[in-house]
Amino acid sequence: MVTVTNVIVHHEDTPQEYVELELSDGVEFMQIRGDERIYAVLKHVAIPCIFGKEAARRFIGTELPGTIISEMVTDGPVMLPGSDKVLDGIYRYKFVPAELPIMMSESEQIPIIIHHPDWPDVKGKSTRDGR
Repeated sequence: MVTVTNVIVHHEDTPQEYVELELSDGVEFMQIRGDERIYAVLKHVAIPCIFGKEAARRFIGTELPGTIISEMVTDGPVMLPGSDKVLDGIYRYKFVPAELPIMMSESEQIPIIIHHPDWPDVKGKSTRDGR
């Protein structure tokens, strides 16, 4: 399970406005080569959403089924700028839902919404009863 921890609004009050949900999935630990210290890193990502900022804010604190994984972007070694520290590679975090939330119909290219019964609707109520 991941938790919606924040709402990020880009280009607020303009025609280009879009909203992202920030999801967090706890802490993981990493160690930089050549440094004996262990660092705690918050696993979090921002994913775009198709509803407005007010509806998005209602999701803050909500747990959603899925996890956040780290994905290697570049294979190391990579030198940190301005330091003598070397990383084994550069990673980014990616949200992986427990179920595929949206599928595209190949024949019509129409989005089909698949809603998990434990996910709240945009009003913050459970849709477990199908309404």
